[in-house]
Amino acid sequence: MDRWPPGSSRPMALAIGSLLAGGLFLIGRFDFLLFHSLAETFSIAVACSIFMVAWNTRHSRDNSYFLLVGIAYLSAGMIDTFHMLSYKGMGVFSSGSANLPTQLWIAGRGVQSVSLFVAPWFAGRALNHRIALGIYAGVTGLLFAAIFPGKFFPTCFVEGTGLTPFKIYSEYAIMFLSVASLPALWMRRSLFDPDVLRLLFASILAATLGELAFTLYEKELYGFFNIAGHLLKIFSYYLLYKAVIGTDLVRKHERLIRELTLRAKETQRARQDLARNVELLERIFSNIHLCVVYLDTGFRFLRVNKAYADACGRPAEFFSGRNHFDLYPHAENEAIFRKVLATGEPCFVTGKPFVFPDRPELGVTYWDWSLQPVRGEDGGIEGLLFCLVDVTKRALVEKKLQELSRTLKGIIDASPVAIVLVDSDGILRMWNPSAERIFGWKEEEVLGRFPPSVPQEEREEVLRALAMSRQGKPVSNREARRMRKDGSLFDALISTAPLFDPDGRFVGTIGIVSDISDIKGIEAALRESEERFRSLVENSSVGICIVRGDRVVFRNPEQERMFGPFPESFGFRNFGEVHPEDRSKFDAFCDAVSSAGGPVAAADFRFFVRQAGSGEARMRWVHCRATPIDYRAGKSALVNMVDITRVKELEYMVQAREKMSALGHVAAGIAHEIRNPLSAINIHLATLDRVLHGVENLREEERNSIGAIVKQTHLASKKITSVVQRVMDFAKPTPPRLGRIDVNDVAREVSRISGTEMEERGIALETSLFPDPPACPADPHLLRQVLLNLIQNAAQAMEKTVDPKRIEIRTSFEEGRIVLRVSDSGPGVPPHLWDRIFDPFFTTRGDGHGIGLSFSHRVVSDHGGLLTVGTSRLGGAEFRVVLPVEREEVCR
Repeated sequence: MDRWPPGSSRPMALAIGSLLAGGLFLIGRFDFLLFHSLAETFSIAVACSIFMVAWNTRHSRDNSYFLLVGIAYLSAGMIDTFHMLSYKGMGVFSSGSANLPTQLWIAGRGVQSVSLFVAPWFAGRALNHRIALGIYAGVTGLLFAAIFPGKFFPTCFVEGTGLTPFKIYSEYAIMFLSVASLPALWMRRSLFDPDVLRLLFASILAATLGELAFTLYEKELYGFFNIAGHLLKIFSYYLLYKAVIGTDLVRKHERLIRELTLRAKETQRARQDLARNVELLERIFSNIHLCVVYLDTGFRFLRVNKAYADACGRPAEFFSGRNHFDLYPHAENEAIFRKVLATGEPCFVTGKPFVFPDRPELGVTYWDWSLQPVRGEDGGIEGLLFCLVDVTKRALVEKKLQELSRTLKGIIDASPVAIVLVDSDGILRMWNPSAERIFGWKEEEVLGRFPPSVPQEEREEVLRALAMSRQGKPVSNREARRMRKDGSLFDALISTAPLFDPDGRFVGTIGIVSDISDIKGIEAALRESEERFRSLVENSSVGICIVRGDRVVFRNPEQERMFGPFPESFGFRNFGEVHPEDRSKFDAFCDAVSSAGGPVAAADFRFFVRQAGSGEARMRWVHCRATPIDYRAGKSALVNMVDITRVKELEYMVQAREKMSALGHVAAGIAHEIRNPLSAINIHLATLDRVLHGVENLREEERNSIGAIVKQTHLASKKITSVVQRVMDFAKPTPPRLGRIDVNDVAREVSRISGTEMEERGIALETSLFPDPPACPADPHLLRQVLLNLIQNAAQAMEKTVDPKRIEIRTSFEEGRIVLRVSDSGPGVPPHLWDRIFDPFFTTRGDGHGIGLSFSHRVVSDHGGLLTVGTSRLGGAEFRVVLPVEREEVCR
C-alpha cells in the first residue's frame, strides 16, 4: 500500500472515506439521478486517467498489463458515459426506458471483465498498442451499433417486471470472469509490486461484489442494492487508481529518482577512482622495479623512474633534458631507436649485453628491454617509452642451465636403458641411442609420431598412463609388452614421470624403458620350478613344515589333514598333544630343530589328535625327521612327518598275535598241569562228601562244620576249573566264521540283549547308527561277544559314578572302514594306559582277571581289524572297533 504522509493516519483516511460513502448513500436515497451522475462521473474520470497514464508511460514500462487495462477502461468509460446520459431524467435520449442504460451497463462491465481476465497473460510480454486500441475501438463501436437501434442487443430490463434472466446471468458471467482473473494474476505476481498486487486484487473483488448487488435489486431500479453496487464500483475504481497511479506510477518515479541519484554517485565515484588510479600509476612508476624512461623524439630524457636512476647510479633529476646516446653511446641501439621512430612499430629485445661506460666495475650486464612509440591526439609520435629489466642473474643461470643440459644429454645418450619423452598429446619429442638399439627405429623415424613401439592392444593403457601424468601421478616399474621395428614383441619394464613448466602446466611425460625379456625368461623358469616344488609339497602324503627358530613358517596341507587346522604362526613345541611317555623325547627333538645347525634328527612320537566336531581324541603315531636348510636367507629346519599309525597298528597286531600265541602255549601247558591234580582233588572231595554222610557217630555241629569246609573247597575247585577253561579258550580261540554282515544288526541285537540289565543298573543305553553301512566280512557271534564284553566293562567302570550314567553304541563309515564305538560317561582310561590295557592279565580292578579286553582284542585282530581306546564325547572312555570292508591278511 502507499505510504501515509507524516501527521496522517489510516483511521483518519478510513473515517473520511466512510463519511464520503455515507454522504453519497444519502444523496442516492433522496436524489438517485444526482448520485448516479456523481458515481459514473468519478468512474469515467478514473478510467480516462488510467488510460492517459498507461498510454504515456508505455515506452518506459516492461509490463503490458497496465497498458491493456488502461485501453480497456477507456472503452468501458466511453460506454459508461452513454450509460449515465441515457438514464431517465437526464434528457439526452428520448426513449426514457430503463432498458437502454441497463444494456449499456452490461456492455461496459462485459468489456471490463473480459479485459481483466485477459490482461494477466500480457504481464511481462510485449503488446502492440495500436492494434489493441483499434480492437477496443471496434468492439465499442459494435456494441453501440447493437444497443442503440434496440434490435440486436438482448433486453435487460422490462418495465413493471424488472431484470431479465439475460441481465442476471450476464452479471454472473461478469463476476465469474472477474474472479477467474485472480489466479492468473497470482501466477504472475513476481512481475508486480506486492502493494500494487494487493490493490488490484481488492479492486477486482470490490467490482465483483458490486456486480452481485446489481443482480439483487430486481424491480426496484433505484433501490438499496443499486446504490450499494455503485458505491462498490466507486471503491473498485478508487483502488485501481491507487494501484496504477497512486502506487505503481509513484514507485516508478521514486525508482527513477533513485537510479539518477545512484548514477550521480557512480559518476562521482568514477572520478575519485580515476584520481586514485592516477595516483596509483604515479606510485607504480616511482616504485616499480622495472626501469621506465620517457624520451622525446630527439632521444632526450623527459622523465625516468627511481629504478632506472638507481640502475645507472645517478639521481633522477640528473637525466632531465640530456640525450640518451650522449650518456650511453651505442650505435646498434641507436639504430633500433631510429627505426622505431621511422616505422612506428614497437621493438622488443631480450638478453641484450651492455657495459656501462661510466661504471666499468659492473662488467657485462644483460637486459631485456622494449621501446614503445607514444602517439599524440593527431596520431603522430610525440615520444618513446623505454622499459628495461636487468636480467644479468637470469642470463648467468641460463648459461649454467645450458651446461647442465649438455651434461644431462650426455647422461641420456650414454644410458643403457631407453629414455623417451612424449608431449601432452603423446607425441615423441626425445629418443635416445639406447631406444634406437632396443627398438630398432632411428630418432628421425619416430620423432613427431605416436610411439610406434606401442602395440595396438597396449595403446589404451598408454593413454591412461598419460592421463595419470596430467594429474601429476608417476608410474613405477610397470610391466608391458613393446614392439621392435621388425614386429617382434618383448617384455619391458616401464617407469614414467610427469613434466611441468614453471607455471605448473603439464608439458609431457618422460619414460624409462628396460628390456626384461631375459629376466622374464629366468623368472618363468623359476616360477615353473617353484610350481613343481609347490605341487610336490602340497600333494605330498608326507607332512612337511619349515621351522625357523621355534616358529613354524610354512606347512603343507598334509599337516592339517594329520593334526587339524593351525594358526598362521605358532611354536613348534605346541605342534600337538604329545603322549606323556614321549614328552621328554619330543622336547629333545624340538631343541635339535630350533638349533637348525645340528645333524639330521629323526624319531617316532605319539600324538593325541582331537577330532573336529566330536572333540574325541585319537592317538596317532608320527615319524618325524628334521634336516637343516637355508630358507629365505635364514637358518631353518625342514621337518618331514609321516603318519605311521597304521604301520604301528599292524606291528602291534603282529606282536599281539605272537604274544598271544606264546601265551596260549604256556597257558595250555599250565592248564594241563593244573587239570590233573584238580581232577584228583575233585574225586577226593566227592569221596569225602560220601564218607561224611556215612559216618553216624559224629555230632551234628561237627558234621555241619566239616560239610561247610567241603562245600567251600568244592566252590574253589569250580572257580579254578572256570579259570582254566577260560585260559584254554584264550589259548585255543575259535577261528572266526566270516560272512558279509550288517554291523547295525549286531549293534541292535546287543542293545536288545543288554538293555534290561543296563536299565536295572540305572544306565541309559543309547544307539546312533550310520544309515546303510556297507557290509563287512565278520563273525556275528564273536563280534557280539566283543560288544557285550565292552558294554560290561563300561557298566563296571561306572559303578561308583554319581552323574547320569550313559553308554552309547555308535556306528560310522570312515576312510573306507567300518567303525563301531562303545562310549561311556564314566571316569575313562588314563592316556598312559591306552597301550597296556589290552595286555593279557592286565587289569585295574581288584576282582578282574585281565582276560576280557585281551580276548576282545584278539577277536578283532583275527578279523583284520583294530581295537583301540580313547576319550569319548560323553566324558568317559571310548573303545573303537575298526573293521575293514574287505578282508585284510595280517602277517603272522
